[in-house]
Amino acid sequence: MIEIIKEIANRFYLKDWDWIAVSIALFSLIVALASIMIAMRTLKSQRQTEKNTMPIINMEIQEFLLKELFVKLFDGQLMITALWYLLNDKKYELYPSEQILEKIKMPVTHIHSELFYKDYQSYRTIAGLVDMVNEYNIAITTLNNHLHDNAINKEILYREFSSLTHINDRIANILSKILTLLFYYDTAQISRIFVPFIDNISQNDVDNLELKYYRQDDVYAAFLQTPIDKNRLLFFMESRTTAFYNDFKLLLIKK
Repeated sequence: MIEIIKEIANRFYLKDWDWIAVSIALFSLIVALASIMIAMRTLKSQRQTEKNTMPIINMEIQEFLLKELFVKLFDGQLMITALWYLLNDKKYELYPSEQILEKIKMPVTHIHSELFYKDYQSYRTIAGLVDMVNEYNIAITTLNNHLHDNAINKEILYREFSSLTHINDRIANILSKILTLLFYYDTAQISRIFVPFIDNISQNDVDNLELKYYRQDDVYAAFLQTPIDKNRLLFFMESRTTAFYNDFKLLLIKK
């Protein structure tokens, strides 16, 4: 290598300091090339490792995960409603344990947009769902931070709760459309997602239904096919929200 460098120096009439500079430059080039090769091999190895350890997700599993997301979203709406009514009754002079709202956050990892790369329209639909879920989770974090801040007045907190329930409703409608458009669900199949919640509710329960937290045109109740099933779901929502309300009372902290 030294002989090569001297030959280059002699050929181009370089002085001692010049060919030393050439030596350093050549050495730096060799190191850079070696670094690039090492980096490329490392990247290739990492990708292979990711490929080998990545869980196998197919459309059937994605369908299951979206239904799980739907159920969690539904339960989250009941928890949000219970907490909203409770804090409003307490005039926002207390704030809840942060774990309550943290549990409501949606796992965006349930959505695998890579399954839809080859279909632009489907990918756009799924990407829209991801954006909405991220917006929902950010809104929860913001509300959580504001609830124990005395500088945030109750009118702002009221609007944030209202916004959170609206985002939840929008995600529910998006999920319904995705299951319909991408997985070919009909109204009966959408309805069956909520059937487990109403199996043990009797006609007598429905006949004595009094709504405090929800309206007859509630987004989730609208997914049920018959008026009877719709009212049975509303009964479940009322009773479940009341249970959350009572549970959350034990998790309030004075500001």
